[in-house]
Amino acid sequence: MRKKLLINIRQDPRESHKPLEGLRIATALLPTDIPVTVNISKYKKIFENNKYEEIIDGFLFFQYLQVLKEYNCLDLEIRDERKERNAIVLNF
Repeated sequence: MRKKLLINIRQDPRESHKPLEGLRIATALLPTDIPVTVNISKYKKIFENNKYEEIIDGFLFFQYLQVLKEYNCLDLEIRDERKERNAIVLNF
């Protein structure tokens, strides 16, 4: 069975560069045959407001978000990754 990748953004992007790294990895994997989902539910209000000046490397952050939106890889629902079958889970 084919594995998929679930990237959870858990750290505050206003305080850490790690969420940007998670988006960078997800974007880099888009051309491959690995299905990628990025869960941004914890900070979705920040993302919906487009206040990139508050986020570390905010301009890059929102560029990656736009690409992931175009590929329908963003998940705004709260998920329990323990229930994800055949998924490799990365937390940033």
